Amino acid sequence: MTFGCLRGVNLRLLSVIFTALVPMCCLAATSHFSCGEPQKKESDNVSIDWSDQKVSFQNYESVKASFWSNNIIQWTHPIISKGYQRAQRNLSFQMNLTDMTLMYSILDSEQVLPESNEDWALFLPVYMQCKEFY
Repeated sequence: MTFGCLRGVNLRLLSVIFTALVPMCCLAATSHFSCGEPQKKESDNVSIDWSDQKVSFQNYESVKASFWSNNIIQWTHPIISKGYQRAQRNLSFQMNLTDMTLMYSILDSEQVLPESNEDWALFLPVYMQCKEFY
């Protein structure tokens, strides 16, 4: 075999190995995002585990997404609060991967009528712009 032929075989072998390994490493990756409301300096962190289809927000444990597509990921985190006795509250999230926005709102497990303006404000959705960081 000539040197040029060996080099061609090695390049083909490397391209086969690279093609086989790259999807595995990319699918196993976890992406991290910083999400914040416009005109506010504070931001919240979102982590997406692409291989297990799990998502976490801030310090909440990672949970399995309830809906997963190429454009939208939806999930829910239960809120653990001592002071709220009426119903279990949940944070409901939707991340739009097309325009990199995160929307979340608070949901109660049973119907509750807010008693004050602050209570009403809790149920309004919050929209955040997200940027990936490494």
